[in-house]
Formats: sequence, structure tokens, C-alpha cells
Amino acid sequence: MKEQIYIDVFYELELIKVYQNTGIPDSEIDSLSTLVYQKYGTNRSSFLESHRYYQTQLSKQQERIDLVIEKIEETLTQFEEPDSSGIDVDSTAE
Repeated sequence: MKEQIYIDVFYELELIKVYQNTGIPDSEIDSLSTLVYQKYGTNRSSFLESHRYYQTQLSKQQERIDLVIEKIEETLTQFEEPDSSGIDVDSTAE
């Protein structure tokens, strides 16, 4: 598996793990994982084979992991940022 595709799949699978911690049922997690593999034209077996290969390159793999972590943090930050519309939602509920 090409490195960029591996990173993209790795990122999306790790993001699914983050959502799994919110209580999403395992059946939905499995469905989401399957969709990720389909999106990139791969499967779990091929991804794991690539994952084992890339893990043999210790320093480069750490860079890939750091990149995935950074992407996840950026994604989660988007969900945590306050509403930028300037409307105070709490004050409109009077």
C-alpha cells in the first residue's frame, strides 16, 4: 500500500476509535471501518500487512504516527471551537 494511502486509512481508522469511545455500538464501528477500506480500495488484511511493514521503519513510522495524531487533533478542534457566527445561542432562548 502506498504510504499516503496508508496514512489516510490509518488516520480514519484511528478517528473511528476516538468515536468508539463515545459509546457508538461495535456494529457501527465495524461498518465505518469497512467503508474506510472500501473508500481506499483496500481491506483489513492489506492494511495490516502494510502496517507491519511500515512499523519496521521505526523513526519514519513515528513521523507517520505524529502526523496522524496531529490530523486527529485538528479534526477534534474543529468540533470544539465555539460558534463563529457571533450569535449568542444562550441569549436567544429567552
